[in-house]
Amino acid sequence: MATQAGWDRYGSSKRYQSGEYIFEEGDPADYVYVITSGRVAIIKNIHADNQLILGYVGAGELLGEIGMWTNERRTASVMAAETIELLEISRDDFWRLFDEDWAFRHLITNEMVRHILSADQSRLAAAATERALSALIEIRQATTRFIVHDLQNPLHLIMMALSMIEEDLAYNPQDEVAEYIDSAKRSTSRMLTLVESLLDTERLDSGSYTLDLVPVDMAHLIHEVISHHQTTAQQKNIELTLVQPVSSQPTVKADRRRMDRVLTNLVDNALKFTPNGGRIWIDVSIETDNLVIGVNNTGPSIPSEQREQIFERFVQADVKQETHRGFGLGLAYCRLAIQLHGGRIWVEDGPGGTGVRFVFTLPREAVLG
Repeated sequence: MATQAGWDRYGSSKRYQSGEYIFEEGDPADYVYVITSGRVAIIKNIHADNQLILGYVGAGELLGEIGMWTNERRTASVMAAETIELLEISRDDFWRLFDEDWAFRHLITNEMVRHILSADQSRLAAAATERALSALIEIRQATTRFIVHDLQNPLHLIMMALSMIEEDLAYNPQDEVAEYIDSAKRSTSRMLTLVESLLDTERLDSGSYTLDLVPVDMAHLIHEVISHHQTTAQQKNIELTLVQPVSSQPTVKADRRRMDRVLTNLVDNALKFTPNGGRIWIDVSIETDNLVIGVNNTGPSIPSEQREQIFERFVQADVKQETHRGFGLGLAYCRLAIQLHGGRIWVEDGPGGTGVRFVFTLPREAVLG
């Protein structure tokens, strides 16, 4: 305890309730504090969305002593995690005591040495953790490359063999065999798409992919994607359309292949979960700072607590449709591709609270006309 260590002879006693800040990041370093009871949290970026709790300290610990030496502003905020009591020593008193009181100087020196040793231990632990993390990342990337290579090559050979058989059947038609061949080709094509999604997601995630930015007519691209999916939609009696709320659909500067894949993944996802006789529609609008594209469907809603998770790799929402389970790569790819374009993607309830609406944006500067 601080009082047992000899600090009780110095400073004035202060009490803070849980949630109160002793000081905030950026405040001048006018005081040093000694915790006599309770715990505090050390926090970075308290006024931003990415707050980070660096840790907790309790009785006997000093707060803000580095600022006494550097005269720089606070580099983190300190908040009472519970009701706490502190001894508060002003800057003037700190230096007066340091010059005049041998016992005080001894306490401060011991604390500084302890902090230096503790910092060394923390750095060693952080270095070990970083090495372990780097090894895990390397293993994950190597595993991904191994899976892609081992799946991609035989799949290409299967596609080649099926195509040769298909050409032979053109001269010697056998309806039943032709149906099997067509089914095998579709399945193989789907597996190749999965492999490409896994590889592309890994590239985007690692930052090793550079966008090929060209002018893209979004209305034309959306019509192409819809056209490619109309057969599947018609088989389920689903209406699949583009709604055009603006008289002139914009051209954007984007990677056409990536935008095609994003739209394809979103429409594929909608077709999986939209019931027979349902509806899927895509709308485009221009807001103040963004081009906004929505892919809407009349399928089951996604629980609010899962709406962030579904954009993670190998995660799918629990919508009780096990027959349509996939590998959970499509939406992860969409988020990475859209973020690389400087946009955002999210999911919300459909219009009127019915169904699901996936929305993504592209920044205004990407709109060419």
